[in-house]
Amino acid sequence: MGVDSLKMAVLVLTIIGIIGVWRYPRYFLPALIFSLPMDISQTWFPHLSWLDKLGSYIGVITFARIFSLAFIAYYLVCLVRNRLRRNQWGGLYQGSIFGQDELIWRTSLFIALVGYLGYGLLSAIWSVNPLQSVVQSVRLVVLLFLGFAAYTQMVKDHSQWLVLQSFSIASTLHGLVGIFEMITNRFLWNGDIYQAAGRINGTFVDANIYARFLVIGILATLIWMIARRDRWGNLFGALALMIQLIALVGTGSRTGWVCALFALLFLTLLVPRKQILIVLVGGAAAAIVAVAIHPEFLVRLADLRKGLAVASLERQYLIQAGWDMFIHHPGLGVGLGGFETMMFTYYPDLIHNNISLSHTALLTTAAELGIIGVLGVGAVFVIIYRELILSWSKRKLLAGISGIPQNWLLTVFTVLSITVIFISAQGEGRFFEDPALWIFAGLLMALRRVEEV
Repeated sequence: MGVDSLKMAVLVLTIIGIIGVWRYPRYFLPALIFSLPMDISQTWFPHLSWLDKLGSYIGVITFARIFSLAFIAYYLVCLVRNRLRRNQWGGLYQGSIFGQDELIWRTSLFIALVGYLGYGLLSAIWSVNPLQSVVQSVRLVVLLFLGFAAYTQMVKDHSQWLVLQSFSIASTLHGLVGIFEMITNRFLWNGDIYQAAGRINGTFVDANIYARFLVIGILATLIWMIARRDRWGNLFGALALMIQLIALVGTGSRTGWVCALFALLFLTLLVPRKQILIVLVGGAAAAIVAVAIHPEFLVRLADLRKGLAVASLERQYLIQAGWDMFIHHPGLGVGLGGFETMMFTYYPDLIHNNISLSHTALLTTAAELGIIGVLGVGAVFVIIYRELILSWSKRKLLAGISGIPQNWLLTVFTVLSITVIFISAQGEGRFFEDPALWIFAGLLMALRRVEEV
């Protein structure tokens, strides 16, 4: 079978998969989560006119983008169908997926996210690249709808734990891919970039994003083990954690290692359990194994003592330019998506290796949206950590009745995962642009809905 035939087969199987999850929507979120790591899939689709046309609107065609759009389409179809039925029955119909969809509009997290996106769209008025500001705003609005779809599906199916389990299983499977690359030195994709550096990237376009996904998977596996509290759960969980930890060290991602350390220490404070100590010991063992396979990791570990900024000297010019943009446009910024335009227009002499996009998410926000944008990001974190505190207070009330409440564990997982994405985004970018962030936003709102009920 030729390459073109294989690509057509991939397209057909993708369409069949979409039809399947549309028929059984409970599995939409797991399918989407399993598609997130598959950046490599952009090389698997055939060049068809309608597919290329779709790519001109949404960017590179990948499994994640296709399943995201399918999920959003399902959300909108259900929303319209529900409204029509309500009108037909005089507003009494409550039988659809969105029987209580008004509740989401009143959540503070929703208000903060919409406010941020609205300000980003408004920045097109003064932006250095108004068209790019509008395009970037539209892309973020699409991701906002992804968060809505995730919220409503979890409320309907009570599938909050399915999200955590999907991240755990997907991370473990992709950890195996990474270990295969470490042992054999054979890469599935982008081997010309990462083989020379002695790092692994699995099916991801970037090793740092791979590390981010693995850290989220480690959190998911740990929470799952704590919730199960049985021998077999601990056994399989420990095996999964060892796979994830070895792969994490193999990514060579310093931001990933910092994220893992932060997440595990914070988790120890919030949910003190012996499983976390096992992971810390396992992490040290995984580091020893990885260094034995690739001794050059010792150099990257040693660089961490100098701080992340010093350890990433190759990106200092982006930080320098971003800070200069903020200093000269502190109030409103240069407009959403305007960073690259500014680099080409005012800082062309600084650009190295054709890299002109910022890799520091918070500095990107400061440069593009000014202090107002930074305050918007701050508001999002105030809200999610307020949710953590509220869940903590309810946990103390319920602890004597049911041990560790499930909602508390899921809230910890969600808040720490969002924080991991944010910390990782300071080394590789992609904070609001990461679909996982919006899945977690939907999960947090769904957990609040459960607590209110």
